[in-house]
Amino acid sequence: MKLIFVAGAWGSGTTAVAGALAELGVSAFGPHFRTSDPRTPNSYELVAFRDLILRFVDEKRVSLDEARSAELVAALTEFRRALDAGKFGEWPQGPKRLLLKLPAASLCLPQIAHVFDTTVIVVHRPLAEIEASRVRRGWSANLGAAGARAIYSKLFSDLTQLGLSYLGLTYRDITAEPEHAMGRVIDFCGLEDLADNLPRACAFIRGPDKAG
Repeated sequence: MKLIFVAGAWGSGTTAVAGALAELGVSAFGPHFRTSDPRTPNSYELVAFRDLILRFVDEKRVSLDEARSAELVAALTEFRRALDAGKFGEWPQGPKRLLLKLPAASLCLPQIAHVFDTTVIVVHRPLAEIEASRVRRGWSANLGAAGARAIYSKLFSDLTQLGLSYLGLTYRDITAEPEHAMGRVIDFCGLEDLADNLPRACAFIRGPDKAG
């Protein structure tokens, strides 16, 4: 199983990338967490994965309980077994490729990469724009610039320590030139067999559900 993990802060554009990947044909399963924002009602966050991660991550403080790292790895291992067994849905013909996206899980990259063969896409956006997105949605302060600082600080530190390559996309990359941005995603993630679905993926980004 190959995991494509979309990392980044709330309001950075991760939903747009995750939804586009799902439209390409990468397995996202479900059900997904529903948000209060009518522009992005589907978060593309697998509820079972979200519930698992939030047992270990304090979303209000935007922090991971590092003392429970081994317990998190064990929980992720069991989650992977359930995925392999088809508990969340049948895998399509061809390579097993899974999409997971959750801002809080960006704090858990070492544990995720320990359990899954992980390809990382990092979506980032200026902090002022992230904060404006939070205010528009009426979300709490931890889901804006303050949370973004904590997420990106740990995420880039972990990427460096793990020696993992990643594809970096900006919010402007995604929304201004979706064909180019998703073409880079296809190349980086080895999704050439799904390239015929690129128009559908770009239509999702341009549609009412774009932006994350």
